[in-house]
Amino acid sequence: MSNRRECYSGQSKRTKYREIAEKANVIKQQLLDMGKIDSFDSDTLNLRQETQSKIQDPNTPSATLDNPKFSTSASFSFNTDNSSSSDSNLSSDSDFEVIAPNLTEQLHLWSQKHNISHAAITDLLHILKPYHSSLPLDSRTLLHTPRTVDVVSCDEGSFVYFGLEQNLVKRASCGLTSSNYPLIEKNIGLMNFSHNFLSVSVNVDGLPIHTSSTKSFWPLLCVVDQAINKNPIVVALYYGNSKPANANNFLRPFVEECKNLETNGILLNGVNYVFRVSCIIADSPARSFIKCIVGHNSLHGCEKCTQDGIYLGRTTWQYNKKTTLRTDALFKELVYEDHQRTKSVLSELDVGLVTQVPLDYMHLVCLGVVKRLVRVWVEKGPKKCKLNAHCIEKISFKLSVISQQHYPKEFSRRPRPIQMFKFWKATEYRSFILYLGPVVLCNILPKELYTHFMLLHCAIYILASDFWKMEVFRNYANELLHCFVENISMCYSKELLVYNFHNLLHLVSDVENFGCLDNFSAFPFENFMGNTIKRMVHAPNNPLQQVAKRLEEKNFCEDLPPKSKNIVTKKNGKITSIRLPKNNCVVSLTLADSCFLTKSDDIVIVKSIEDVGTSNCFKLCRDFFLSKDNFYTVPLESSRLGIYKLHSLQSSKVILSTNICRKCLLLPDFNIENKESFICFPYCNMDIFH
Repeated sequence: MSNRRECYSGQSKRTKYREIAEKANVIKQQLLDMGKIDSFDSDTLNLRQETQSKIQDPNTPSATLDNPKFSTSASFSFNTDNSSSSDSNLSSDSDFEVIAPNLTEQLHLWSQKHNISHAAITDLLHILKPYHSSLPLDSRTLLHTPRTVDVVSCDEGSFVYFGLEQNLVKRASCGLTSSNYPLIEKNIGLMNFSHNFLSVSVNVDGLPIHTSSTKSFWPLLCVVDQAINKNPIVVALYYGNSKPANANNFLRPFVEECKNLETNGILLNGVNYVFRVSCIIADSPARSFIKCIVGHNSLHGCEKCTQDGIYLGRTTWQYNKKTTLRTDALFKELVYEDHQRTKSVLSELDVGLVTQVPLDYMHLVCLGVVKRLVRVWVEKGPKKCKLNAHCIEKISFKLSVISQQHYPKEFSRRPRPIQMFKFWKATEYRSFILYLGPVVLCNILPKELYTHFMLLHCAIYILASDFWKMEVFRNYANELLHCFVENISMCYSKELLVYNFHNLLHLVSDVENFGCLDNFSAFPFENFMGNTIKRMVHAPNNPLQQVAKRLEEKNFCEDLPPKSKNIVTKKNGKITSIRLPKNNCVVSLTLADSCFLTKSDDIVIVKSIEDVGTSNCFKLCRDFFLSKDNFYTVPLESSRLGIYKLHSLQSSKVILSTNICRKCLLLPDFNIENKESFICFPYCNMDIFH
C-alpha cells in the first residue's frame, strides 16, 4: 500500500480516479475469480487484490464474492476518513451478535431504509453486477415489485385493500409479548383466553400528499398490541380529492375480514389465537367520520357524555361535574338520535364504539388545549391574559438556552421560540406541557394563570407516566382536570370552553382502560404516515399505485433482528456515549444526556463511562446532588412526582449502570444565577432496565 500511495503522490484526484477506473476494467475478471472487495486507501474506496497469503485485518469483516458477509450494524456507513476507527462512532463486534443477511437482502434493506429510487438502484446493480454475478440487473427483480396493483373504485376515489390476516401473522411471527391495555388484559382474564389472544389498535386519518392540491390518502392502519414490533401495518389505502364519501363503504372490507377472524381466530404455529379489535385511535374529525356521528362542533358532538353544548360564537360546553355518560349498548342500538347520523359498519364488530374509541391526547391535549393556551398568551386573547413583547422574548430566550445546552438526544425536535408556536409540531407541545412549560413560564406568566397551567401540567404528567397505575394518582389527576376546566371561565373566558377543553373531563376514564396516554396516542401512526407513506410518492402520476407497490416491496424485506446489547461511541480510545437497546436511550458525558435517576432515588451526573466486559453493563463515575428541594408546591409537592430543584453537587463515586432506572431532563433554574442549580424532570414512561 505504501508503494501505491507513493505512485499516486503529486497527481490530481481526477487523474487518480481515471487510473483506478482503467485498472479496475483490466483486472475485474481476475477479481471475479480470486479477488476480494475491500476498502481502498483513498478518499472514497479501496480495491485491494487478495494475495496468496490472504493477509486480512482481523478487525475488518470480509466480503468474498461468492458468499458476501456484512457488518450487522443497523445503518450502512461508508468510511471516507483515514483516521483511527477508535475516534469514530462504532458498534464493536462484541456488542451484539446477529446473523447477517446476504448481499441481496442487504441491498433490499438499504433501499427501503433510505427510500432509494428504482432508477438509482438499477444503476447501482449495473455497477455491482460484474463483481457479484448473482445480483439481478433491474431494481424490480431485486425488490420483488408487483407487476399490477388491484385498484378498485370507491365512491369518488380509488381504493386498495392489502388485507389484515397475512400482515398480522407475519408481524406476530417476529415475537409476542403481553398487551399494555388494562381493558384487554381484563377481558383475557374474564374469558380465560390465557396468552392465546391477539388484538389490534386501528387508526384512520387523512394524509395530504400535495401542498397545491386537495388530493389526499386515507390509510387504514393497525398495530398488533401483543407484537414486539409496534410498527403500523397498512391494511387499506384510499386516494381521492377528499375523504371517502361513505365511511361504511370504505370500512366494509376491513370489517368483513375482522368478523371472520373474530369467529374463526388466527392460526399461528399450530395454535389458534382469539382475535379482537382493542381500540380505534383517531382525531375528532376522523372519529366522527368512521362512527357516523355529528361533528365535534355540533351541539351534541361530545362522544363520551350527553351534555349539550351552547353556542357563544362557537360551540362551547360549560363546566358540569355531573353528566350522563354514553354507553356502548345504547350507541349500538342508535338510541342517541341527536348524536348519531346513521349506523356505523363498525358496530358489527365486537368493539364498543364509546369505551373503545379513546380520546387521542396528541390532538386533544398537545395540538388542542396547549396550543390554544399558547395562542391566548402570545397572539390572541383577553387583555388580562396576553403577554407583552418583553415577556414573550424572555420565554423565547429560555427556550433557546434549553435548546442549545440542555436538550437530550431522545427528543426528536428542539424547542423553538414561542413566537413560532403556529409552526410547532405535536412533539414540541408535548415537551412543553410535560417538561418545559413549568420552567420557562415561571415568574413570567401571571401567578393565577401559572397556577392554573400547573393544574394541567401535573394531571398530564401523572397520566403520561407510571403514576397512572395507582388509583390515588388517577383520581387526583381527574380532580386536577376538573379544577382546570372549571376555572377556565374565571382565568380566561367562557368562549374558551370548546370541545377539547370539555373532553379533558373524560381523559382519565380512557387511561383506566388503555394505560398511560402514549399507549393510545396517534403519535406512532402520524409518524408512520409522514415518514413512510408520504415518502413513497416519487412522482405526481398514479400515487396510489406507487405506494401500493412500495408497500408490497417492503413486505418482502425482513427487518434486521433488534440489537440486544449496547452501541458504544468512542473518542481517543475512551467511551463518550452508550446507546442502550431498550428505548434507544443515550448515556453520554454531555450535560444534556448525563442525568439519571438511580434505584436508590439519587439523581446523578455521569462523568465517565468504563466498560466492565459484562453484557449490557458498564461502570459509571458520577457526581450526585446532595440537595433536592421541591420545584413547586402547588397543586402538589413536585417531589411526589420525582421532580426536584437540585444544587450542591457532590464529588464523584462509581456505580454500575444496572443501578440506574430512568433518564432525566436537566433544565437550568433561571430564577437563580448559580449555574449549578437545576430543575430535574424524570422521563415519563421510559424505564431503562425494568
